[in-house]
Amino acid sequence: MKIRYSISLLVAGVVSTLLDAEFFSIPSPGTDITAFLGPRLSSNAAIILPNQPNWANASARWQGYSIPTYQAVVEVSTEKDIQQTILFANNHSIPFIAIGGGHGYTTTMGRMKNGIGISLKRMKTIELDKNNNTAHFGPGLTNGEVLRGLEALGKRTATGNCECAGLGGLLLGGGKGLLQGRFGLVADNLVEARVVLANGSAITASINSNTDLFWALKGAGHNFGIVSEFHQRIYSSEPEEKWVVTESFFTQDKLEILVQIMNGLLDNGKTPYPVGLATFLGFMRSPERDSTKAVLRLLLIHPGSKKEAARLLQPFDSITPISRQTSVTKYTGVVKIIGVSDDGPGCRPPGARHSLPISLLSYNVDAMREAYTIFNNYTAQHEELSKSAVLFEGYSTQAVRAVAEESTAVSDRQFNILVGNFVHHSAAAIVAVEPAYLYGRKIRDVLFAGSGLGRLPAYVNYAYGDETVEQIYGDGWRMEKLRRLKKEYDPSERFNFYNPIV
Repeated sequence: MKIRYSISLLVAGVVSTLLDAEFFSIPSPGTDITAFLGPRLSSNAAIILPNQPNWANASARWQGYSIPTYQAVVEVSTEKDIQQTILFANNHSIPFIAIGGGHGYTTTMGRMKNGIGISLKRMKTIELDKNNNTAHFGPGLTNGEVLRGLEALGKRTATGNCECAGLGGLLLGGGKGLLQGRFGLVADNLVEARVVLANGSAITASINSNTDLFWALKGAGHNFGIVSEFHQRIYSSEPEEKWVVTESFFTQDKLEILVQIMNGLLDNGKTPYPVGLATFLGFMRSPERDSTKAVLRLLLIHPGSKKEAARLLQPFDSITPISRQTSVTKYTGVVKIIGVSDDGPGCRPPGARHSLPISLLSYNVDAMREAYTIFNNYTAQHEELSKSAVLFEGYSTQAVRAVAEESTAVSDRQFNILVGNFVHHSAAAIVAVEPAYLYGRKIRDVLFAGSGLGRLPAYVNYAYGDETVEQIYGDGWRMEKLRRLKKEYDPSERFNFYNPIV
């Protein structure tokens, strides 16, 4: 990863629609991709084909079910590389998709067959602006690379939690994470973006230029283009700040009291958690802790001292855990403890992963018990699903709610809890797909029935692919605006493989 301090020369509002005739010459149908594209790509770019030894790495994805298939992967290095690759694909009617961290796991990704993967992993620069309050990020950066890169510069920004996931894809879907109570969603920190559109042109989107596209990028961006550079707000890091992570395991009979305590922290959905606090409650199999039933794992994550953490933990003290461990670390060390660092279990490809998510304001005690029962029974009856988990991610939301609802395409700002209803099974165990989907859907359905919500809200970056567009992106004026913008910026519907809006 290349990190450098520089003064940005990017001028807001500059639109690159006039393509250089020689560089962007259109290939004739039937032209070989290597023969035509190779000489026209930058020196650091590469075209990788299925018969080459580095194909497996170039085409790898985090999960192995319902994935796109490629006839070639173009590892681009510049914005012009992206443009040239799109033009080639258009002229040959070849579908294409951007590859960032390779973590997009909605089943709609599997609709792309024999296409071109436009890999961004060679575009990993971080450039601080002169004002030191914003920075330009290459689209191939992962969350972990951003965390470590900015930490070396005494800075930080809103990111997701999983280090190996791409920052760009996360941002385009809104982007939730531990710092959102302070800084808002990842998308809320976008100042400007360079975007390559479906026709191969490149434009700038910001609050002053192509403002409608800028709005759409923040929450529905996968539908509109490939971002070649993100310009984000950054913040001074606090090197002396400590984060306390307490991990507790409980037997299933403690579920109701745990849920009641967490509802108390939320005043039953009326108020957000204190700024910085996050709770991760999970249903999971752990035979060494309970050989017959699924257990409950509770993570309490908070910036501050052990004394402050003890105060937050006090309501839980009356519940006897199977085990409890408290760790103190810096912010960038939290991911290691909770298992989503680059070398942690959350970043290891286990086979096939699905998620059937829902967002909640608070916990319905009866629905939680019913969801647990479904999880416990299905994972006991289907050994291939034993690595599955249901994760209830509770975040503080003060800075998220401070952003006006109508100012971005994000449609789920008001919720306190993101349910990661994760289904895991071996990629080879195709027979597991049907029971996996059915069990995941049942959990989602009972949680929705107990939520009191009129519409099932599904976080775009966790969506399974069976949701309606309204469940993912909202309804009414939001969908009207998104469909209008889709016709304007992608009338041929080339960006239609990641939870498409049409």
